[in-house]
Amino acid sequence: MKTHIFLALVILTVALSPFSVDAAYFKAGESVTVPKDEVISENAYIAGGQVTVSTSVLRDVIIAGGKVILNGQIWGDALLAGGSVDVLELVQGDVRAAGGQVTLAHVVNGDALLAGGAVSVLPGAQVAGDAVLAGDHVVMDGIITGTTRIYGRTATINGTVKGPLYVNVQESLSFGPKAIIEKSVIYKAPEEAVIAEGAKMPEDLAFTATALPKKEMKENVAKALFAIVSVLFIIKFLAMALAVVFTVSFFNSFGKKVAVETLDRFWHMVFVGFIATVVAPVLIVTLLLSVVGMYVGFLVGTLYLLAVLAAGVLMCVTAGALISKLAKKEIIVNWKWGLLGTIAVFAASFIPLLGWIAVLFLYFASLGAALTSLYRDAKAKMS
Repeated sequence: MKTHIFLALVILTVALSPFSVDAAYFKAGESVTVPKDEVISENAYIAGGQVTVSTSVLRDVIIAGGKVILNGQIWGDALLAGGSVDVLELVQGDVRAAGGQVTLAHVVNGDALLAGGAVSVLPGAQVAGDAVLAGDHVVMDGIITGTTRIYGRTATINGTVKGPLYVNVQESLSFGPKAIIEKSVIYKAPEEAVIAEGAKMPEDLAFTATALPKKEMKENVAKALFAIVSVLFIIKFLAMALAVVFTVSFFNSFGKKVAVETLDRFWHMVFVGFIATVVAPVLIVTLLLSVVGMYVGFLVGTLYLLAVLAAGVLMCVTAGALISKLAKKEIIVNWKWGLLGTIAVFAASFIPLLGWIAVLFLYFASLGAALTSLYRDAKAKMS
């Protein structure tokens, strides 16, 4: 029981606070479609290779997928991540979207943060609050009421900006003939912006040539690295979520066996997993250096790598099983609890030191339980 309390406090404190298991909608799969007649009244958490949401969500929504299409009204906030993200309907709250290509084509009554390779705010799209647009190519043809900040390699503005406008581009900035900028413009670029005939610009137009000082160059590099890391993190989370769904769907009995073994004998499994992590690489290197054991070393190394990857997935499954045990008084292994466990583990990874230690222990325990279960199954078959 002490072990369960320890894990709950360290790993799940942050994760459990914003998520209510009983008041949440979960859905995941290779291709996920939520039709118009399926109204979602809870917070929605959806993941898949391709995700299309055509219904109304009465609260917040978090979606991760290879392709994300939001075609239903969202009455709360929307957090979206994918290879491509299309927001095609009204969002009453804030929108935060990241992807290779991000498109906003409707009204956002809150703030908008859009980041991607190509970011487009189409004609007819509106942002009632502030907006941050960051990408390689940024096109703003809609209407933004609040303060607008644009970062990118190139930027084209052919819409209306009612608040202050701040732009920082690496190559070029252009204002189209339909551009209407009602307040001040402060921009940084290698050369002055191209302003088409018909564009309505304020008198207060401040231009700074980007012969950037070294300090600012370092800051820009840091921002770029942060953006890359963020995208990689999103991809990692999506891949892990899909792996967890796949595991609990097709290897449910093994996943539950590992979860039970981990939670029942946690510290023993931590020890087994730690020993395996330390000893296996030494054994593999020793075998590879010997002529006789080279092929055996290659086989053991491959199995070890697979075990390490599997342990990461089983760690999330076990975290979900722990949450179910604390919330429902029983160990449940399915895709819903698996996704919640994935969120919990990723949330814990943001807690300095204590969270990292807890995740590491859970990883060792899951690895130890997986190896123990595989050993028992192999021994049973041999006998």
